[in-house]
Amino acid sequence: MVYIFFLLKSGIFLLSGCGQTEEATYNHYCGSCHLIPAVNSLPRDVWMNSVLPNMGTRMGVKIEGDDRISNRRSDLQYAVESRFYPEEQLIPMGHWEKILAYVSENAPKELLYPVYGDLETIEFFNPIPIILDTTNAAFTTSVFIKDDQLNIGTINGAYYEYVIRSNSAAKHKGSNNAISQVFQIVGETFILDMGNIHPNDQAIGSLSKADESGVFIPILRGLQRPVFMLYEDLDNDGQQEIVVCEYGNYTGQLSIFKYTDQK
Repeated sequence: MVYIFFLLKSGIFLLSGCGQTEEATYNHYCGSCHLIPAVNSLPRDVWMNSVLPNMGTRMGVKIEGDDRISNRRSDLQYAVESRFYPEEQLIPMGHWEKILAYVSENAPKELLYPVYGDLETIEFFNPIPIILDTTNAAFTTSVFIKDDQLNIGTINGAYYEYVIRSNSAAKHKGSNNAISQVFQIVGETFILDMGNIHPNDQAIGSLSKADESGVFIPILRGLQRPVFMLYEDLDNDGQQEIVVCEYGNYTGQLSIFKYTDQK
């Protein structure tokens, strides 16, 4: 996140004092950290009431009526500590007003959706539905395929092992929270527990391994909303490392864990 703010500060320096048009100012700031979004990709009210207020607070702009920072949730401490919401303004107000004017003048009032015809029928195979959950809502949180098996995690901590050839499935209880990954390594089953699936920065996720009786024992705790992991020998020392993408919300990190002699 420090690197992102460095880009923003550099952009402000380069644009400062230049007589840029509203469109050029929009392209500059809205393309500093990601691809430039097309102004006609969202309706005007979404831009003005959601996207731009979010962008402004991330650049230190004090927006009247926006309580994003004043009414902080408990997990916003991570965002404050990491300067996700900077106290100083990173963009001159004149430039910010040009962005507002450009979007207000050019964003459509509403989006026009294309009309599609009927899809062509595929005649060479018949779909076979995989019914793994009898609940009405779609509670699937992860799907991983390896060889002939699907590992499917759910929001309530259950996971399924579905064998494609036999069209059979087994249900297991892995945790009490949403599972972002289920995988097998040399006959052992691991699950990655997100902790809280909703956007947050709480470090309550975990990586667990099943023991001989099928009970999952945490081997890594304190993960910040983990969404994916790899088990690889990165330095070719014969020992596997664990790489975890801790997605978080306002903040996050890519973590590497090495095994030690300690249990």
